[in-house]
Amino acid sequence: RNNMKKAFMTAFGLILFGFKLPYIVWCKSKTKLSNYKYQSHEEMLDDEYIVTSWIDWAIDCWILFTYPIGLLIILVAFIVSKTIFVLLGLIPIYFAPFFISFMRELGGSLMLLHMNIRGIEKNTHREKI
Repeated sequence: RNNMKKAFMTAFGLILFGFKLPYIVWCKSKTKLSNYKYQSHEEMLDDEYIVTSWIDWAIDCWILFTYPIGLLIILVAFIVSKTIFVLLGLIPIYFAPFFISFMRELGGSLMLLHMNIRGIEKNTHREKI
């Protein structure tokens, strides 16, 4: 009985935390970009994964710009339309960093899967020789 209560409270807390998560993702991107230490943008590129390393930084840039640009768009749309329903656009803007970050993680997982499959394929081919 006590375990069930604890399970429900944990589940409820985790679901509520999901509503805070987009802002946490946004803050982490802001922190990462504010700690950017490279003198030249070329220094941040990985020798083996040039485009992937740039995309990782670019995604953090898009996450950072999501709130200010999104709020500006909503403000202009609200002024032009004079409709309160435009403010509902704040909901997808708030959750956008979450989905952008999820897509980055999904892409990274697919890249790792591809690399592992290539490694298995090489080892399998080597054993046949």
